[in-house]
Amino acid sequence: MYDRDLVYAEKCKKYNRFNIQQDRVIVLSERFFYLTSPKKIHSKMLISELIYSIKAISNNHSSTKEIILCYTSDQEGGIVDIRMSVCNCDSFFQQLKHLYAKQMQVEKLKGFRIYGVPSSNLSNYRFTKH
Repeated sequence: MYDRDLVYAEKCKKYNRFNIQQDRVIVLSERFFYLTSPKKIHSKMLISELIYSIKAISNNHSSTKEIILCYTSDQEGGIVDIRMSVCNCDSFFQQLKHLYAKQMQVEKLKGFRIYGVPSSNLSNYRFTKH
């Protein structure tokens, strides 16, 4: 099911385009990012295809749980974003940045950007129409 050793896994809430929460599990492996449910893998993305992330920052400059990951997708025909809420957001980003940097050493591509947005809710920040 997964490509290599699993590095990180955590429950999360994914928001669809209608702002409806869906229970998922985030799984990070050496090369891939997965969003799964008990029945199937809903998303599988190469970590190296991540372009940037948007992270919600509350008024006291601490991180909230909500993030958006933007990545390139040949199947979707361009850039796709995934909005979700992660309980251990800082821990997730620490693992993701480490795996991204490790992958980029191999592929020698650009760095992964993380933008902070002064809002606790990222529903108005969407890159695509999906």
